[in-house]
Amino acid sequence: MREIIRFTKEERNLVESFAEKIKWKHPHFLDKKNHTKRTEEQVKESVILGKLAEVAVQKYLKQHYGQLVSALDFNIYGEGVTDDFDILVGDTEISIKSSKFGSSCLMIEKQKFKEDDNGNCLLLEKKPLPDYFIFVRVNLFNPDNVYAEITGSISSKEFWKKKKFMPRGLILNKDNAKRYLMERKRLPELDWNAKGTKLLADNYGVHVDALHDLTKLLPKGQLN
Repeated sequence: MREIIRFTKEERNLVESFAEKIKWKHPHFLDKKNHTKRTEEQVKESVILGKLAEVAVQKYLKQHYGQLVSALDFNIYGEGVTDDFDILVGDTEISIKSSKFGSSCLMIEKQKFKEDDNGNCLLLEKKPLPDYFIFVRVNLFNPDNVYAEITGSISSKEFWKKKKFMPRGLILNKDNAKRYLMERKRLPELDWNAKGTKLLADNYGVHVDALHDLTKLLPKGQLN
């Protein structure tokens, strides 16, 4: 699925104001081996991207589920915490993951998960796993034409089953992402000298082609 969502001026102003207030609180990655410290402007851009994705998902979900969709969380929390949850549809919790345009995989920093000795996932960011993840790409390249693309969803259970480890230093581009995540090539078989984005932290990821239409996963008649 591909669903384009556009933003009003008021929505963009709300998100930018929120990002300005909390940009000083999130300079570090959870991965303690990554000593990269982001500037306040880098943090602000990251928060804007994530919050615009949340606004886009809420608008999309309201088209399908109406009043079952929760309000967004713009409260200010302690250092390192952006919000308490992403969004609810009835009792179903959906975690929103976002990236800039061009990204072809849903990634979550490995250190955000707590695993048992058998590799089973126990917690995500110290909380029970959400029911679903939804992946959104946000176009920030043109300030006069900022929009989001909702690419698809996956249940937490399926994500954990299909995920692959994506190590710090991996050069991520469309070719490497497809070969590694979809064709199941081994890491040494990838092009480590290619142009792309170098991962700064260890992640788990799945390819966008493995995602589904959330409205098919979550029929309205089954919601509470």
